[in-house]
Amino acid sequence: MSSRKPYGILALDHGQGTIKNCDIFENKLAGIKILKEAIPVIHHCSIHDELGSGVIVCEHGQGTIEDCEFFHCKKSGIQIYSQGNPIIRRCKIHDVEYGVKGYDQGQGRIEDCEIFENRYGVDITSEANPHIHGCKIHNNRAHGIDVTGNGRGEIAECEIIENKDCGVSISSGSPVIFHCRISANKNHAIKVYQGQGRIENCDLRGNGSGAWEIYSKCIIKRKNNREDYIIGVLRLSYPIIILSNMVILYFFRTGVEDMIGNIILCTLINFFFAILFWIDIDEYRKSFIKVGIHFAILIISIFLSSYFCLYKLLIYSFQNPR
Repeated sequence: MSSRKPYGILALDHGQGTIKNCDIFENKLAGIKILKEAIPVIHHCSIHDELGSGVIVCEHGQGTIEDCEFFHCKKSGIQIYSQGNPIIRRCKIHDVEYGVKGYDQGQGRIEDCEIFENRYGVDITSEANPHIHGCKIHNNRAHGIDVTGNGRGEIAECEIIENKDCGVSISSGSPVIFHCRISANKNHAIKVYQGQGRIENCDLRGNGSGAWEIYSKCIIKRKNNREDYIIGVLRLSYPIIILSNMVILYFFRTGVEDMIGNIILCTLINFFFAILFWIDIDEYRKSFIKVGIHFAILIISIFLSSYFCLYKLLIYSFQNPR
C-alpha cells in the first residue's frame, strides 16, 4: 500500500477498524497515523521504507499494533507524542533512526518487542512516560534506551544487550527500571549525566566499562542489582604491584643507583601491562573472555616484576653472606 501521500492510512475522530496483513511503504510522513482517540487494530503488517516514521500515534490516539515489522524508515519505527497511548505487542523494529520515540507526554505500552540495529533503540524525552515490558533491545548503534528532557518510563523484564554505547543513558529524566538484564553493552550498563531514577533487581554484569557511570548531584536509587566487581579489583592491582615492588627493592637494595634503576624498570613493566589492560578489544564480545585476558595480563605482570625483585634479592644474598 503506497499512496505516496502524507499517510498510507489515517485514523482519527474515534475511528476504529482492523488493518491486517498489509504491506505499507513509501509514504511521505508515515505509513499509519492515529490521532484524536481513534482505536484501530493493526495485525501482521509490514511497514517499511517510509520517508518519515512507520506509525505515528498522537493527540490521545490509541489502538493496538501486534505482530508487525517496521524497517527502513527514515525517522522512527513508532513515534508517540501528545498523549498518544497505543499498545504495541510482539513487533520487530529495525534499521530505522529511533526504534520507538516517545516525547511531549507520549505514553503507551510496548510489550515483547524486538528492537535492534537502529541508531537508538528507544528514545524517551519531553515528559514521555511509556511502559516497556519484556522487550529485547539489542545491537543498536548508540544507546539501547536514551532518556532525556524529563522523560520517565517504566522498563521491566527487558534484555538490553550488545548496544554500541550504553545500555541505558539518563540525562535529565527519572525512569524506573527493574528485573532487566543489561549486559554486553560496549560502554556502561547505565550512565546518568543528570536526573534521577530507580534501578532494582537488574543484572548489570558484563558491560565494557562496568555497571555504572553516575555524575555528581544525580539521585539514583539502587537495590538488589548484580554488578561486576572484578573490574575494579583489576584496576587497583597495578598500583599495588608497583608499590610492593618499590618496598621490596627498598629493603634489599645494595646502592641508591641500583634501587632507583630497579624501581624504574619494575614501574615501566607494570605501566606497560596497565596500558594493555585499558585497550578496548572490540572483537571479544563476551565479557568472560575480556576478564580472562585481563587476568592473564595481570599474572604476567606479577611474574615479570617479581622476577626482578627475586633477582635483586639473590644478588643481595650472594654479596652479603652470613
